[in-house]
Amino acid sequence: MMLRIGALVIVVLVGLLILSPPAARDPVVDVANAASRSVVAEASSVTVQPYTSALVRRDLTRAADLFTPKAKPVVRPVPTPAAEPAPPPSLPFRYLGRYTEGESIVLFLATNDRSLMAKAGDVIDGVFKVESIDDRQILFTHLPTNQSLALSTGESGK
Repeated sequence: MMLRIGALVIVVLVGLLILSPPAARDPVVDVANAASRSVVAEASSVTVQPYTSALVRRDLTRAADLFTPKAKPVVRPVPTPAAEPAPPPSLPFRYLGRYTEGESIVLFLATNDRSLMAKAGDVIDGVFKVESIDDRQILFTHLPTNQSLALSTGESGK
């Protein structure tokens, strides 16, 4: 870049010298001519080194890297420990009694603030299903978890 500027200064000054008449010379122009001669001397002492093959190879490698597809990083999932099954819910019912109606047994159950009647196959509150009734226990299925739960009747077998 400096070489180009120096060369431009020289060309302009030489043009001025050639085009201007000898009587119109100015001392400022003479100083500029001397400065341009020193720039020319410096420019002639500068040596330009050709590109080496290593530099060219490095530049080509960079250019090639711009257009090569990059490998996407491999994301490996982190193994999560197996979740332990939730503990079975406790039955919210108390056994109050039962009676037989034809072939089926009707249960009397109590929960916090209410009493209810149920038979085998009934679903209570959409959560517990009465699976079976025998003399000693009542089997329920907790529908959200599909776990079986037993409620003791406190009666001895007949």
